[in-house]
Amino acid sequence: METRANHALIGLFTLAVVLCGFGFVWWFAGAADSGQRNAYNVIFQGSVSGLTRGSGVLFNGIRVGEVVSLALDPQNPQRVTARITTEPTTPIRTDTKARLEYQGLTGVAAIQLEGGKTDAPVLATSSSEPGVIIAERSAVQDLLEGARKVMTRADGIMATVEEFIVEARQPLTNSLNNVERFTTAVAGNSDQIDRFLRATGDAATRITELAGRLEGLTDDLRNIVQAVNPQEVDAIVGNFQTFSDGLAKAAPRIDSISADASAVTRDIREVTGRLQNTFTHVDRVIAAVDADQVRSTVNSFSSFARTLESNRGNVDDIVEDARELTERLNEASKRLDSILEGADSLIGSNGQGGGFGEFTETAKAIRILAENLDERTQLLSRDISGFTGRGLRQIDAFTSQGTRTLTEIERVLRSFERNPRQFLFGGSSIPEFRGR
Repeated sequence: METRANHALIGLFTLAVVLCGFGFVWWFAGAADSGQRNAYNVIFQGSVSGLTRGSGVLFNGIRVGEVVSLALDPQNPQRVTARITTEPTTPIRTDTKARLEYQGLTGVAAIQLEGGKTDAPVLATSSSEPGVIIAERSAVQDLLEGARKVMTRADGIMATVEEFIVEARQPLTNSLNNVERFTTAVAGNSDQIDRFLRATGDAATRITELAGRLEGLTDDLRNIVQAVNPQEVDAIVGNFQTFSDGLAKAAPRIDSISADASAVTRDIREVTGRLQNTFTHVDRVIAAVDADQVRSTVNSFSSFARTLESNRGNVDDIVEDARELTERLNEASKRLDSILEGADSLIGSNGQGGGFGEFTETAKAIRILAENLDERTQLLSRDISGFTGRGLRQIDAFTSQGTRTLTEIERVLRSFERNPRQFLFGGSSIPEFRGR
């Protein structure tokens, strides 16, 4: 007989079982959450990759809590705040250290807490104001950061090496080519190198022999030094000391002598400068004088003197004729005076008439002219006589003196060309000749 099932009761029973299961789970979770736990904020500087909500919190390797939340610091984006909860019995003190660690090869991150001193105070915390723990950089972070820096530097070094290789490729190639040419040249000149080495060996042998001779010479010098009497050396040193003392005492005199020598040197320098200027002026004068003009002038004076000498008789005749002319003019003047006196007495007047007055004035003028002509003739005769006598002799003497002067100047110039030292330093004008 088939049993009749009550479906309503079965459904109610199933629903009651499900509700009991949910209630048990809720009770279990509530019981777990209802336990007292301490909250802390762990501050990380930099990246916290691998750390998530629910990650474990370890204290000396023992799990004591978990990460509740992760958040960025709004005031400093480089900082990350991790809220953790731990068991109340966890000894977290003010000097407790925290860092991020990775467990095994899986890369799961966890917050590792490490002890602290026993006498350090417990870190105060509450749900409203959790305690703050500043996390240290983990070894893995330091390793990664160091590896990153090393890779960056390695990249820079490799780039520098690459640039150096590119830039030094041609110089290195040239250096290798030079080395190859050098080795080729050495191989080609091996005979000369052998001769050079043999010559060097011979030189070393001679130097060795010379060293032996020098050793003997050193022994001889040592014997000579040992043979020297120390007392004589002391006497020589004493004499030198006496000489130096006397020289020191005579230092003022030496200074005065040096000063006098300096003054003499300055005087000689000044005299030399003046002589140089004098020679310069003499050179200019000699250069300015035209020898042809001087010779022409002397020849003209000589010709004039010879002409006067050859025509001395004619000059005397001219002077004599002038004297006779003067005498005749004087006689004519006297006769004219007598004629005028006779005419004046004949006329019996003071010469105030028209024709006779003019004639009288004319006669007076002729008389004055005759007197002046007589005086001029006498002066001319005296001057001509002096010129033909003493003047010609002076011209002749001047010509002779000029010739001698030119000869003397030529002799001085030739002497200066042969031996200029006698004009600067004096001495004999006769040049000295030394035989070979």
